[in-house]
Amino acid sequence: MPSGGVRRVNNLPLYLIGVAVVLFLGIMALVAMDRSNTKQGYLAGEGRAAGVPHLV
Repeated sequence: MPSGGVRRVNNLPLYLIGVAVVLFLGIMALVAMDRSNTKQGYLAGEGRAAGVPHLV
């Protein structure tokens, strides 16, 4: 009985878990970036992010 097929079947869950972890971390990074942008807030009524110098 060849044992080569057993290795490939056992590696599949590792690949699936790896992909799930990468997706989870990617989504968490996007949420963190979004929250950091909204937490900075905007200047009153001007629509510019706080801390951005007014150049005009």
